[in-house]
Amino acid sequence: MLQAVLGAVRRDVDSRMRDTPLDLVKERAERIPGPRNPLPALAGGEVCVIAEVSPVDLTKAGAERSNELAQLAGEFEAGGAHCVSVWTDQQAHGASMRDLAAVRAGVDIPVLARDFILCSYQLWEARAAGADMVLIMASCLEPQALVSLVERTMSLGMVPVVQVRDERELATAATCGATLIAIHTDRSRESGGDHGRRRFAELAPLVPSGSLRIADVGVRDPHELIEFGQAGADAVVVGTTLTSTKQPKAAVHDLVTAGSHPAVRHARQ
Repeated sequence: MLQAVLGAVRRDVDSRMRDTPLDLVKERAERIPGPRNPLPALAGGEVCVIAEVSPVDLTKAGAERSNELAQLAGEFEAGGAHCVSVWTDQQAHGASMRDLAAVRAGVDIPVLARDFILCSYQLWEARAAGADMVLIMASCLEPQALVSLVERTMSLGMVPVVQVRDERELATAATCGATLIAIHTDRSRESGGDHGRRRFAELAPLVPSGSLRIADVGVRDPHELIEFGQAGADAVVVGTTLTSTKQPKAAVHDLVTAGSHPAVRHARQ
């Protein structure tokens, strides 16, 4: 399944490169303000909230979809989210760089571009659209390609977020010098409802001491956020829970409040 997605991504990127040469993308990237640094907020000692925006109405497309995502991101920021995350791939999520640009224009907090990053052209696209951070999935790349893309991301002033799923990928990520490592666990494999947290707790101690640990699991409520914080998470990604609620601002606020709960601070100390 993943290989089929990656093949479609490669074809899509090749098409965009023919339509918009790299030099033109670089010119666009150089004209926009520099990226925001997410590290001071994420290293503040509490469990931070990275709120992922996704469309409520999946039938929307183009400018209508992008505007909806920007409005939702604004609600997340008002609720206290430390960062927002937005998908940009067409193949798996029907998204585009237009979505990222709209979200960037709608908030002042750092923005994470989530995509199946395979080449530096995509990094330039993300920077031109206003990304401050870029997700780089270790599962999609050979080790040397991962190292190269992490280095290129940093050279563009953005912060790479290296996503890992197991010990092998984490060991590779540890050699890249990435300061943000996202541990991804598949909820479909949960046993007894706590597989994701237990798997995170197994991998979190293996993250180098100079890196921050992100629970990339789609945390669903304040109680679960506290559990991941006690397991060592410096930040959590929250997804469809926020999109589906009628009060996204209040929902984010509840999660942010939980992130500074005394039980979390005590466990992390």
